[in-house]
Amino acid sequence: MIRQTITFSASAELGSGSSLTSVTDSQPPILHFRGKIIGMHVEKLKEEMNRLTDQHASGFILDLSQVPLLDSSALGVIMLTVQQLRQTDGKLVLLNPQPNVRNVLRVTRLDTVLEIVSDSESTRHVP
Repeated sequence: MIRQTITFSASAELGSGSSLTSVTDSQPPILHFRGKIIGMHVEKLKEEMNRLTDQHASGFILDLSQVPLLDSSALGVIMLTVQQLRQTDGKLVLLNPQPNVRNVLRVTRLDTVLEIVSDSESTRHVP
């Protein structure tokens, strides 16, 4: 299994570390994020999502099961990725967002335009 891990420390006000792991040999590829996606972490997410979009035009999965919070910049990165993938008939699937993140998606009505699944079994049909 090819596993690329990008780890970076969260700022002091976050109180914990965050990590970003891509599993690119799985089908579809999975991007695992652990920690809050805010501030400087959004840029790391954007870089990795751009790389995956370039390498896997059919799409990939963003695992949000370990993400307790994301900000509006993170939502913008997710929507930009969705738009880029749609140009090649690809798609981004959000896997198991935590309740706070799911609520943000619901309040912003992004849950109506994004594909959200609750478990990895549901991702089998993703290209």
